[in-house]
Amino acid sequence: MAARPEFHSLNGRPVPFADARVHMLTPAFRYGACAFEGLRRYRDAKRAEVHVFRLREHLGRRHSSMHVMRFEHHPSDAEMRQALRDVIRANDIVAIVVSA
Repeated sequence: MAARPEFHSLNGRPVPFADARVHMLTPAFRYGACAFEGLRRYRDAKRAEVHVFRLREHLGRRHSSMHVMRFEHHPSDAEMRQALRDVIRANDIVAIVVSA
């Protein structure tokens, strides 16, 4: 089993794992209404970088899912890339290359 990361992203900001909470009345909790993508990242040890695999495609599917679910707030791809960089950095996973 993989180790639990120290930080998660909540509203686009790194938050310590113990503090990453959502209110029980959020639609995600009450109705299971959510859109998510599992991301794969690869480490380039020679260059001390982390590359996120096929991020553009993941972000496109996330955007489509959020549209279908009629979510009011759609973080932009740039906001999502920055949130990824921030949470990866917060978890001490070397330099990040998050390309679109």
